[in-house]
Amino acid sequence: ALFDAIDKNYFASQFHIELFVSTFFGPHHEEYIKEKIVRTGWPMEYLDRHIEPSKVKDDIILFPHRNAPEKQLDIFLDLKKELPQYEFINCNDYKLTKPEYNKLLQQSKMVFSANLQETLGISCYEILMAGGVPLVPNRLSYVEMYDDMFKYPTAITESFKDYEDHKEMLLGKIRTLMDNFDAPEVQQAIKNNKEKLETQYFTGTNLYKELI
Repeated sequence: ALFDAIDKNYFASQFHIELFVSTFFGPHHEEYIKEKIVRTGWPMEYLDRHIEPSKVKDDIILFPHRNAPEKQLDIFLDLKKELPQYEFINCNDYKLTKPEYNKLLQQSKMVFSANLQETLGISCYEILMAGGVPLVPNRLSYVEMYDDMFKYPTAITESFKDYEDHKEMLLGKIRTLMDNFDAPEVQQAIKNNKEKLETQYFTGTNLYKELI
């Protein structure tokens, strides 16, 4: 009802648009629906004032997501057992203030995701802003947002069983990014992906244009 009543409906990612339309209208929706949808990104330009990039990193991998079934914390905890050479931190284990969390981002090399639900995802952008790398499954909004270097095949973490069956592939991907973090191609990918998200997804530019 709200969608029909509102002239323009704003979405942050193409994935979110497709999810919404397929759920509520199905594949044979009316053409007018497209005219009511605008992909704008999300107005978060203020993050630049709070997260500074840092090249001085520790071997830290973060889980900054909420403890919910669709975030698959169990996979992260198993990775911690498999890769003792790195420090795995579940941010939910600490009562971090926002400045403390931002400092932890600056210290960390990676944010890991095995999410089964995501229509935008802020923490993976935040690690890019802090000069680190996201590691995400090739599904959901991640498909359109992240460089191939930072994605792993979606089948690896569709479930914990799938993870167990494909664990070695994911372990290898993590080792490669962590141990080659300072390589020019990795650092360039961080820079490029950060700029892409900054200008296309974490900005209200398109929203402001629509409102003028």
